[in-house]
Amino acid sequence: MMCLLQFLRKLAPPSDPYLHNDLHLREAPADWPGGWEAWAAQEPENAHSHLLSMVLGNSETVPVSKGQLCIGTWQSVMLVELDGPRKRTVGIQVVGTTQQQQQQQQQQQ
Repeated sequence: MMCLLQFLRKLAPPSDPYLHNDLHLREAPADWPGGWEAWAAQEPENAHSHLLSMVLGNSETVPVSKGQLCIGTWQSVMLVELDGPRKRTVGIQVVGTTQQQQQQQQQQQ
């Protein structure tokens, strides 16, 4: 895990200058309560997080068979926080058929 962290910090160092972090160059949303000053006060300097998210991606498809993830011995599924800690919501969508449905389909053929 430490190697991953070291690699990501080399790809997009948090301390590097990024235009995204130059808040004085950005506009606040038009309807932001309190205007630009209030928006800028809560807006983090997080360009490195956005860049790393583009590299890592934000979704994954993992096959499941008989209730088990079909991943290799040295593989894992990780949730990576790049801009926090923050409260997050994780969505999981399961697509497929049950064993019973598969058996019924086989019997119909």
